[in-house]
Amino acid sequence: MKFFDLHCDTPYEFYTKNQEFYVNRSSVSCESAGMFGDWIQTFAIWINDSEQNPWRLYKNILADFKNKISKSGILILTKKGKIT
Repeated sequence: MKFFDLHCDTPYEFYTKNQEFYVNRSSVSCESAGMFGDWIQTFAIWINDSEQNPWRLYKNILADFKNKISKSGILILTKKGKIT
């Protein structure tokens, strides 16, 4: 089965709940993706409008997410090329 999904809260949830990408309690994980033949996942970083320092939080979430992705061993592609 082919699977395509969009999530904007996943990096935020992993950061705030200190969860790993490979195995976690969210709806997105490498472990659960094993059931799909092809898996395409798009991520964005969601920041609440009430956040006092959104830029700092964004940079922290991005660094955390890149670290968790690199530990998972999966390939992430961006418009500029791969990030891991």
